[in-house]
Amino acid sequence: MSANARLTFWTCSTALFAAIAVGLYSSGTSEAGRLASGPAENNFTAVAARHGYRSEQHTVATADGFLLTVFRIRRGQRCAGSVARAPVLLLSGLLLSAESWLAAGPAAGLAFLLPDACHDTWLGNARGGAHARRHRRLRPRDPAFWQFSADEVGAYDAPATVDYILNHTGRDKLNFIGYSQGGTAAFIMLAERPEYANKLGVLLAIAPPTDLIHMTSAFGWFLKASEMLEGTLARIGVYEVFATGSVIQRIAEHICRFRIIRDSLCRGFFEMLDSPHPGSIADETYETLYSHFPSGTSVRSMAWYGQTFRSGKFRKYDFGERGNQKKYGSPHPPEYELGSVAVPTVILQGQNDQFVTVRDSERLASRLPHAELCIIEDPLWNHIDVLFSQNINGSLFPKINQYLLKYNTR
Repeated sequence: MSANARLTFWTCSTALFAAIAVGLYSSGTSEAGRLASGPAENNFTAVAARHGYRSEQHTVATADGFLLTVFRIRRGQRCAGSVARAPVLLLSGLLLSAESWLAAGPAAGLAFLLPDACHDTWLGNARGGAHARRHRRLRPRDPAFWQFSADEVGAYDAPATVDYILNHTGRDKLNFIGYSQGGTAAFIMLAERPEYANKLGVLLAIAPPTDLIHMTSAFGWFLKASEMLEGTLARIGVYEVFATGSVIQRIAEHICRFRIIRDSLCRGFFEMLDSPHPGSIADETYETLYSHFPSGTSVRSMAWYGQTFRSGKFRKYDFGERGNQKKYGSPHPPEYELGSVAVPTVILQGQNDQFVTVRDSERLASRLPHAELCIIEDPLWNHIDVLFSQNINGSLFPKINQYLLKYNTR
């Protein structure tokens, strides 16, 4: 490791510890107060209503006891025809909640554009985030509550959400849009439970991190630090990171409304993590997105991505040789069998993405039996543009709508 790399690593490690230490202030807040993503005026139903969109709130129970809040916008303001038969499920990425799909506003946010195009739109949430901090037996203060990674999001959260939507709507299939970890979860679900291919019309995986071999984002150092420090953090009782409602998130929410701070620290944070795309994200989006970002997750989830970044393999959580032997019957964690993913799959990829690169998505597509790789034409399109860019309606949405209409079941 070079001197610069070591400096970056230890800087990110120190920052991670600082973020956790500041975030611990919120660990004593009431569970009910942490269920909403930010203040009431900024939660999903309130934001949607403020723009004239009526939404529903549902609770999905997973097989292992988590209770996930799922939102629905059945019909948009601009939907002039009949609602498409196949529901659409949106599942977002690590540290994100359903509010992220609204952040770009009615002219660009996919949570608005899809119902406006007459798609029955459902927005899921992964365990540990602002809308998924409930469990039938456990509480967030219990260490066992946080013993999960992307493995469990794919094995439990995604299937339970799919089943709930199909049962509620009476449909046979839905179309799945998974962004970042949402795409990873879909691949885990389909690899572990191939029968779910019969429940999906198409999987649109937007920049899904599976191997991360060529990741160049500075966020990779946070992931490596999380893997390295997971055991140490557990020994001092820290299992959660970057929770909504923590001091660091509350401070960011307020100071990012001031122009000078918005244009330096708040904008600079995202530009540090991903390739720059000047003018892509509107000032108004930066001023509000910190009210629901970050949404919180487990240390283990961060460590899982750190393991993936280090190994370059799409496989289950690595417990170490002894732990793996006990858990999997093998000294090494098993890799996910992507060859069993039988659903038609479209991977949508930005050319300027430093989290998930074109090379990594090309490799993923080559390992899937029914996959198509679609490169976004904008040469500066990056990872965070998917949720926050004011250009979504022209760059990303036409491709998404094209494939949804192609695979819509009548």
